[in-house]
Amino acid sequence: MFDTELTRDYEAATSLGLSLRFFYEAGVAGALCDETTKERLRGIGGRYDWSAAEPAVQQTFNGPSREG
Repeated sequence: MFDTELTRDYEAATSLGLSLRFFYEAGVAGALCDETTKERLRGIGGRYDWSAAEPAVQQTFNGPSREG
């Protein structure tokens, strides 16, 4: 509708150094829900292992690692 393609937009944002956690927190901030639900979502985000997910995302956008 607005020439928006989530994968392309996400790739551009991550190339600027934005983290998965940043995207999650921005989503929670903009969520159309009550504060109780936002607090629950913040708790989930606080417990999530973001460092484990980052390599998978990088591989998705940058291709397989060329190391080893």
